Amino acid sequence: PAALAQLGDYYYYGGGGLPRDQPRAFNYYENAAARGHAGGMVGAANMLIKGDHDVLIFAHTKCECISIYA
Repeated sequence: PAALAQLGDYYYYGGGGLPRDQPRAFNYYENAAARGHAGGMVGAANMLIKGDHDVLIFAHTKCECISIYA
């Protein structure tokens, strides 16, 4: 889980030679959080609280897909 959160940081800030990619960062944070990593939980929550536009669209689309099959 720590590696997933670290990848989230890299994509969020555009570090480690990776491009800045908010939806991908959120996905890594969310996966780390699902495995119980506190840093992943904080990263995902901060992105939602800040209202990062691309992330809100990504999260909304993901919820719609889940609700269709639930």
